[in-house]
Amino acid sequence: PDYRLAAGLASGAALVTLGVPVFGALAGLPGLGLAGFLASRTAAVRFVFDHAALEIMTADEGVEGGVRASGRENVAVGCENRWAYDNISEWAMYPSPEAAVLVYFRESQTRPEGQG
Repeated sequence: PDYRLAAGLASGAALVTLGVPVFGALAGLPGLGLAGFLASRTAAVRFVFDHAALEIMTADEGVEGGVRASGRENVAVGCENRWAYDNISEWAMYPSPEAAVLVYFRESQTRPEGQG
């Protein structure tokens, strides 16, 4: 896992919190909260690309390969967190594939009644 974004955000927010009198805490503490959230998601979530599909899995150092399936349905779409490549029609990684913070993809595998 790459914690550089969370660490950089935490460092910047800490500098603002400690360096700006009075209003530093108001400006910096939300940034520290966001950094903590990003670090927790970085530690817990893995995007796994195999020969047939993209799957979102949970990190688990206790199992072989370091990841495990979530073991539950995605409540928003009513199916597993696995999508075949031929069903993905559009995708993007922001700000870049080398340093992705946000992953977006459009797929046609999910039932229409599960979307919304």
